[in-house]
Amino acid sequence: GNLEHAVDGDTETFWHSRWSGGAAQPPHFLVIDYGQPLNFEGIRYVARADNENGHVKDYEIHLSGDGQEWGKPAAKGSFRGDASDEVVQLRKTIRARYVKFVALSEQNGQPFASVAELEAIEAVK
Repeated sequence: GNLEHAVDGDTETFWHSRWSGGAAQPPHFLVIDYGQPLNFEGIRYVARADNENGHVKDYEIHLSGDGQEWGKPAAKGSFRGDASDEVVQLRKTIRARYVKFVALSEQNGQPFASVAELEAIEAVK
C-alpha cells in the first residue's frame, strides 16, 4: 500500500506491507517526514477499518531530527486487540522532524502490517 495513505487524513485509506508475491516478514516500518521539527507529545495510530489484516500488535516509535540517527525507541508497547484507534503518549516532549513507526507483530500472528492513519500529537505551546 502507499505510504501517503497513512498520513492523508482519511481513515478509509491505508498503507499495507507487501502481501502479494510472498508476504514480507516483520518487522515493517514507515518513516514520515513532517517537513519541519515538531514538539511531539505522542502519536495516534488508527488501524484499517475494513479488515483485521495487518492490525499492529507490538510496536516501536523512533524520532529523529535528521532522518538518519534514530537511537533508542521514544516509545514501545502493544496495542489492544479490540482497539482501532490508540494514542501512544511519550514520557516527555521530544522535538523531531521524522517519525519511524516499527510494526513488530500483528494481532492475529500474520506477517502483515497496516496503518490507516499515523498522526503526530504536538505539545500545546
